[in-house]
Amino acid sequence: MDGVLCFKDKNYTRATIPNPVNITCPYHGRYVIYYNNRTHEPFPDGYSFYAHNDLCEVEVFGCSTAGFYGENCSKPCHKNCQEGHCHITEGTCLGCQAGYRGPMCNEECGQFTYGLECNQTCGRCSEGEQCNHMNGSCSNGCDVGVYGEKCDRECPDGTYGRNCKNKCSKHCIISERCDSVIGQCVGECQSGWKNIQCDKECDGGMFGNHCNKTCGKCLNNEQCHHINGSCLNGCDSGYQGINCTEVKNNRAVIAGISITTVVAIAVIVLFFVFRSFQSNPQNIETETQEETPDVTNNYQEIAYSTIDTNSVHSNEHETEPMLECKNVSIKRKSEEPENIGACFAKEHVVNENQFEKRAVTSSEAPDILVNQLHKNIAEMKKCKDEGFKLEYSVLSTGEMFPCDAGKREENRTKNRYKTILPYDHSRVILYGDNECLEYINASFIEDNNGELAYIATQGPKENTVNDFWRMVWQQNVTRIVMLTNLMEHGKIKCSQYWPDCLTTELFRDFTIQNVSEKHHASYISRNFVLSHEQLLVNACKCDFLLLSIQHVSI
Repeated sequence: MDGVLCFKDKNYTRATIPNPVNITCPYHGRYVIYYNNRTHEPFPDGYSFYAHNDLCEVEVFGCSTAGFYGENCSKPCHKNCQEGHCHITEGTCLGCQAGYRGPMCNEECGQFTYGLECNQTCGRCSEGEQCNHMNGSCSNGCDVGVYGEKCDRECPDGTYGRNCKNKCSKHCIISERCDSVIGQCVGECQSGWKNIQCDKECDGGMFGNHCNKTCGKCLNNEQCHHINGSCLNGCDSGYQGINCTEVKNNRAVIAGISITTVVAIAVIVLFFVFRSFQSNPQNIETETQEETPDVTNNYQEIAYSTIDTNSVHSNEHETEPMLECKNVSIKRKSEEPENIGACFAKEHVVNENQFEKRAVTSSEAPDILVNQLHKNIAEMKKCKDEGFKLEYSVLSTGEMFPCDAGKREENRTKNRYKTILPYDHSRVILYGDNECLEYINASFIEDNNGELAYIATQGPKENTVNDFWRMVWQQNVTRIVMLTNLMEHGKIKCSQYWPDCLTTELFRDFTIQNVSEKHHASYISRNFVLSHEQLLVNACKCDFLLLSIQHVSI
């Protein structure tokens, strides 16, 4: 039977035990148990195995009505006494209700404690305030780095600050991972960003990792691109190159002027050809018109991409314009021409080698209205897709920025192709064991607003599948879109990095569970649950789409 020990005799002997014995028991109960302990040594002096005792009389005194004390049981116990019980003579509480302390239970819990007997510790309330003395709640909210009713829970990953309302920066080296108090990024910033929260672009003429690289001679001393150092509006006089770090010489300037002249002549010839189409559509193969075209009237009707004159290779021999397509029917209205650019002059359909070093910028490609998209595609497809071929031919090839990480000896086996490597300034960096930085062939892609929109990566190889899922975990990826097949034209394009439907597979520290799979006409959708074995949490649910891709050679 459970009970509270009121008195235990450790010193009385046969000669010293008083008669009668008065014992005050300051506890509330229904029974009084008296017993002789004969089970635990050492036994007191004079102990006898044959000893026994007889109780002549036991008297228990107390108030007949609970909640009162005093000589006549007329004084009420304090309201904060536990269960309303107190000492029958002194009135001290036999225990306090939650949130109170002291002999009379008239003091609230303090020193950042609360609860029964004030033995629980408060959370981190706002401005270091004392929590509610009874239930531990914070009436004015939480301090930075914690949340919850009692402000005793650390901010979830990706948030920080007061009541965890702030989000960690996407520009941390591990995206959206930071200190829960002040938002300091775990590790460092991505290239082009600074401050402890990685929330400010490089400025002051600096760019790159840690903002430790100096911009080139941008036009009007403007700030260069904070990540790659390129000059968005061109270079100051006397400088050239993407970053405006190359000094021009006079010979280069003269060559540029000559090239510009060649391009201007080519454009005028093209206008002549368009004008000829309009005047005599039945003889477009050979007939041309000698009259100079009205450029002003035709300007709104002819859409063409401007050409970077500094990168055009001039030809030594002029060629007679010759059209690729024959007997092209061109409709014509009474006032304005339609489909003026139905065909292209052959010398303007350049091969890939002629544009090997040409860079296409946003200013070179005219905007296309949504309601004009179908019409634009139809125009581009004419003459055996000559329009698409022309645009494709001016795409830049080769490396525009450094790819040193992907070329390192220890990383070469992680690349599926030798010539497709991520740029150093935009590549995804993995955190390995002991927070060591590791490599994966993947790059961050920005949207039109300069925000990180998605990650582009190669189809995982057998030796990079674990790295792929580690990237998914660290970057909080929730949707995967696969734009390749496992096998194409007899060649392996991607290793299967997911388990079959309703099965589970372990990839190093990560367990992938394929919980559902649906086959549609042109794609397959799967749903995965990603678990971290060491952290023992299921923190990532991924939607997976495998699109049916038809590869077209251009």
